[in-house]
Amino acid sequence: MIKEIITLMFASYLIVIPHINKYEYKIKNDSKYAYLGSSSMNFVLNKEVNNVVDKEEKKNTYKLNKVSDNEYYITLYDESGNKYHDMFSPVEPVLRELDTDTLEINISVGSPARYTTFVDLNNKIISKSYFNYLAFDDGKVVYYENGSLIIADAFEEELIYKVITKNFSPAATSPIIKVKFIDANMIYFEYFEGQEYIEKTETVNLLD
Repeated sequence: MIKEIITLMFASYLIVIPHINKYEYKIKNDSKYAYLGSSSMNFVLNKEVNNVVDKEEKKNTYKLNKVSDNEYYITLYDESGNKYHDMFSPVEPVLRELDTDTLEINISVGSPARYTTFVDLNNKIISKSYFNYLAFDDGKVVYYENGSLIIADAFEEELIYKVITKNFSPAATSPIIKVKFIDANMIYFEYFEGQEYIEKTETVNLLD
C-alpha cells in the first residue's frame, strides 16, 4: 500500500510539473510536516523520517534523508538542532549553499529542466518553487515566465522589482542566454531577439 501511494505521488508530480503556478512547496507552520500543494494534489506527510540517513549536509541546519530511490526528505533544523520542516522529493535533490544564510534545493525533472526552492536558514523561510531560475543574489531571484524576464524577491513573490518585456525569440523554455547581477540593483543579461534569433545584450537598473 505504501509503495502504491508513493507511486501515485510520483505520477501526479510528473503531471503537474509543467504548470509552475500550480506546483509549489508549502509549509504547514503549526506542524513539523510539510506538504506539496497544487490544484490536483495535496499530500500531507504523516510520518517521521528516521534511521535512514543517507548523508548529513550541515549539522543542525539541514539533512538529506533517503528512504528509497524515489523517496527523499530534506529536513531542516533550527539553531538549537530542532527539526522544523520536512520537504519531500521523488528524486534525489541537489543541495547547494549560496551563502551562509541561503540553501538552494534543486529537483531535476529531466536535464536541464529543474525546479528550485530557496531556504532562508536564518529566518526559516521557504520560497515557492522556481522553474529554471536564471540568477540569484541576496534574496533576489531572476526567472523567465510568460514572455517576460522577472526580477523578484525570492521569499516574497508578490514583491516584484522589475518586469522586462521585449521582442524575445520564441523558445521551448527560455530565450534568455545568461543573467548576472552586477550589483544589488543592476543586472546584465544576454538574450535572443525576434524570429531571426539575433543575440542581444543589455544592462538594466532595477531602480529605474
